[in-house]
Amino acid sequence: MKRFTSRAHKFLIAIVIYSLFCLVSIVNAAATGAASIQDDCHVRRCNHHEPPVRFPFQLQDQHPPNCGYPHPGFQLSCSENNHTLLKLPRSMKLLVKHIYYEAQLIDLYDPGRCLWRQLLDLNLSTFPFVDPDEQLDIIRLTAYQSAPVSSYTLFECSSKDKALYKGNRVACLSTSDSQIIAFPDGYSYYDNLLNCSLIGNFSLPISPDRSRFRLRWNKPDCFDCEAQGKGCRLKSNSAKDQTECFYIPKHHISAREKQIITGIVLGSLILAMAVIAVGWRYYSEKKQKECQLKI
Repeated sequence: MKRFTSRAHKFLIAIVIYSLFCLVSIVNAAATGAASIQDDCHVRRCNHHEPPVRFPFQLQDQHPPNCGYPHPGFQLSCSENNHTLLKLPRSMKLLVKHIYYEAQLIDLYDPGRCLWRQLLDLNLSTFPFVDPDEQLDIIRLTAYQSAPVSSYTLFECSSKDKALYKGNRVACLSTSDSQIIAFPDGYSYYDNLLNCSLIGNFSLPISPDRSRFRLRWNKPDCFDCEAQGKGCRLKSNSAKDQTECFYIPKHHISAREKQIITGIVLGSLILAMAVIAVGWRYYSEKKQKECQLKI
């Protein structure tokens, strides 16, 4: 009888040790999974109404630096009101309304409704977009091209007669005491000037007379990846602007889902251990009684 009890205890101890090993493995896997999720480049949003942000864009403070294309124009952030914001040095701040990754188009909106003010101080090297209406081939461009620019000459005029400058007056820059007028490159403006002083010549990548507009990015080129339903990312161990396609799992298990699964597995394992322990105790007691009856 003692031999049987000793053997039962050894078996039960082995089950407990194996169960503890399984527990440690599951907890470590969950912790590793949760940590890797924090480092991944999964889709992020400023809120559930905002456009999804993924490569070539990255969301500041939510994506690691390697998740986006290394160009200032692809760095997005969340405003105080949790709206998606595009900031470009030195002055441009635009709201992102939609991002069409398959067509490589982005819809932007100037919340101040004075694009002139933002464009006059824009650093053109930080502007990676082009106006699709300005391109002959808007279906596919494989090579990066600088945004086509338009040149304007701006004057400040002291006359309060708004009708004097007709369609050349920039309303959002003008005040009651001075009128700001803009002439596109090649425009004969000399006869129209009265008490005016030159502000300067400016090259603008898009039309400044709009508050809502759609732009295209040509580089990085992820058309093939998007057409195949695959993800696009920077190539590792290669030139910083080279991209590659990769398979996107149909369902990604989030950190919370992993925690729930881990809890269910742990609870089930503990319950199973308890059932086994009770079963062995019942079985050993039954054997002990049978032995006593035989005696």
